[in-house]
Amino acid sequence: MSSYYTYGPPYDEQSDSIDYRKWFKRIFKHWKWLILSVVVGIGIAWYVYQSATRIYEFKATIMLKGTPSQLNIFERNYAAGNPLSSFRAEYQGYLNQSIILGLRSSVQRTVETLDFNVHFYTASRFRNRELFPDEPYTVDIDITHPQALGVSFEVLPQTDGSLLLKAKGEKVILHDFAQHKHLRYFPEINEELKVGPDGKVTTEYCSFIIRKKDLAEMEAAAMEGGGTLELDADDTEMNPVFFRFVSNNQLTSLFRNLDVSEVEKYATMATVTLRTPLKEKGRVFLNRHLDRWLQDEMEQKNLTAVNTLHFINQQLEVTRDSLELVKSQIEEFRRNNDVILPDEQLGEIYTGRKTAEEELTTLKNTRQRLDQLKEYIAARSADAELMAPVVMGLNSDALSAAVLKLMDIRSRLYSLQTREKESNPYVDDLKKEERTQLAIIDEAIRQLEHHNAQAIGQTEARLQAFVTEQNQLPAKEQEYLELQRVFDLNNKMYNLLRTRKVETEVMKAAATADSKVLEYATEPRQVAPSPLILLAGVAGGLALPVAIIVLLIVLDVKVHDDEDVARLVPAPILGHIIRNDFDTALVSCEHPSSPITETFRALRSSFNYILKGKQPQVVVVSSSASGEGKSFVALNLAGLYAIAGKKTVLLGFDLRKHGLKEYLDIPHNQGITELIIGTRGLREVAYAYRENLDVITAGKLPPNPSDLIESENTRALIEELKHHYEMIIVDTSPVGLVTDALPLAVLADINLYVVRPGHTLKKSLAPTFAQLEKSGISNVGMVMNSVDPAEHHVSYGYGYTPSAPTHDKK
Repeated sequence: MSSYYTYGPPYDEQSDSIDYRKWFKRIFKHWKWLILSVVVGIGIAWYVYQSATRIYEFKATIMLKGTPSQLNIFERNYAAGNPLSSFRAEYQGYLNQSIILGLRSSVQRTVETLDFNVHFYTASRFRNRELFPDEPYTVDIDITHPQALGVSFEVLPQTDGSLLLKAKGEKVILHDFAQHKHLRYFPEINEELKVGPDGKVTTEYCSFIIRKKDLAEMEAAAMEGGGTLELDADDTEMNPVFFRFVSNNQLTSLFRNLDVSEVEKYATMATVTLRTPLKEKGRVFLNRHLDRWLQDEMEQKNLTAVNTLHFINQQLEVTRDSLELVKSQIEEFRRNNDVILPDEQLGEIYTGRKTAEEELTTLKNTRQRLDQLKEYIAARSADAELMAPVVMGLNSDALSAAVLKLMDIRSRLYSLQTREKESNPYVDDLKKEERTQLAIIDEAIRQLEHHNAQAIGQTEARLQAFVTEQNQLPAKEQEYLELQRVFDLNNKMYNLLRTRKVETEVMKAAATADSKVLEYATEPRQVAPSPLILLAGVAGGLALPVAIIVLLIVLDVKVHDDEDVARLVPAPILGHIIRNDFDTALVSCEHPSSPITETFRALRSSFNYILKGKQPQVVVVSSSASGEGKSFVALNLAGLYAIAGKKTVLLGFDLRKHGLKEYLDIPHNQGITELIIGTRGLREVAYAYRENLDVITAGKLPPNPSDLIESENTRALIEELKHHYEMIIVDTSPVGLVTDALPLAVLADINLYVVRPGHTLKKSLAPTFAQLEKSGISNVGMVMNSVDPAEHHVSYGYGYTPSAPTHDKK
């Protein structure tokens, strides 16, 4: 016989393409477990959400601005030709201020200005709720006494109006609030503390005064904090109140999560974000932190003015004392020497000497400035900010112009060399201009030094002449002249200092902060835990069972549906026999109108697909292994032909065990073995099971079943049976285990291969069919046995409902 199909290679699960529809169907087959797992996942997620610590986010908007003093002279001169450099200065100031805001030391200084060292809360089923600013009690800590950190004090009001505290804690730290340090540790504290009439509580590990607030105090505190009153004064019995002590370091850690970010790119407006578990205290802290930051900026900005005023006041005091002393000396000299006014000659000498001394001081200052300028230029100092005042005091337009041009060249060089790492022709040109300006400046300085030296010599000579002339005066006139000179010098210094003091005070009074708060923090936003955790619960509830199901499917080596069979073997599937829910094996005869019998009728009708309309006479039924229902299929197929009026025989050709005999409980001991070897005749071994249905069992089990089946007597037996019966149904040994069925398959008009979903192994199908092809066997059709009608969409009959299931007899 020729084969109508070819057989593929042995089954390889890794080569299967992914069938998403099949996977989806097989996963959601367990929809009840999926729903249960999702419900459990949502429950766990809800519990986690309710139990997790709430994290709140506060936001405030500020404006940060860099000051010109943050740029050196190079950058300010470069800014004249490049407007973006001024932005660079402001942006640097912005960065500096944003870093200062988030420094731990800055946060701790703000914490120290707040009275947050006592934390009140109430306990609920899932988490604690903060009581601020409407806590029902006030606690005043004695900072001279160590306090316990990690102890929870429960406030228990008594019927007589007194208070009882229940202290409980483990790994308790004894903390010194005055010196901000830990002292020692307690492994555990658990005791009750009686509050005295004055509210005083003192133990080894704590000392404080506790007092109950009245309702007016609580409402005032809530309004001052910007909140609303949430706990009435008489509500403490229903909501137990607890408090604990918190150190400044602990508070700093709670407020440390501070971030400063730009509102827009390149903008100096910024958003200050604080994330903390303290809902009400977080807002108070952030607003206080911003106020203190502005105050620090003002103090830093006025630091120079404050120091200058301090210096001027010191000098004014010294100068005032000197002036009073000289003034008293002059008055005493006049009284003792009867002098009222100096004569004309004395006045001329005094005025001339004073003028010469002032000119000599100016000339020496000029010489000193020239020396400083040469040092700055020679050193190529980056601190060129000092060059401008030096030049301004030299009174030389040519030198000032040359130095300013040199400053401009060096500022451009500074900017370019900072950004450009490689050689640049423009940089080389600037260096040439720099050398030219240095030569001009050097020549101008030499000329100024020459003129200055001549002027100093002339002035010193003139001064010496006045000194000589003064020395020729009488002793009393010389003494008076010296006293008057000292008085005038001190008086001039005193007036100058007073002028500078007024100017500095005006500058200090007019100063304002460069930064400002545009919007203070108001209501917070809860950022953790996120409600999305419930979605995570749904996802987790789905993922876990799906992962388990997928793992089981991946590890599953059994056939489950038609698609599995179609991928493994090329033979057509001729029928689907639904699960037997009746308490009988021969359902086709005992329940001829049931849905399962209809599936056998459909199987019988599909024989035309293999035989092209020809009616079969010999049907061989086999499977891969035992327990897949081949005997059940063979029996009911034989019964179906029998009730149709066809003389049918069912042969139990499994000569290795009494399968069919035990299956039908036939008390006949003679059978096929005896027929083949010729010890019994057909009428002796045939057992009339039902009308038109005879059953011939295996008989005595031979020691050589394969040899017996392959003998010519077997072929002769089949030919003989064809003369006595219209239909011959052969129940063979599993072809996947032994080769006994192969000689019989060659004699069959059609070979039925029974597959039981969830039982037949995938790896056994392809090798078995390869063996059939090798043996030249064709006309093979697949039968899916014991299938679920709902899963395989099998529907036969006309509204028949099977009786309640008892046990599955296949």
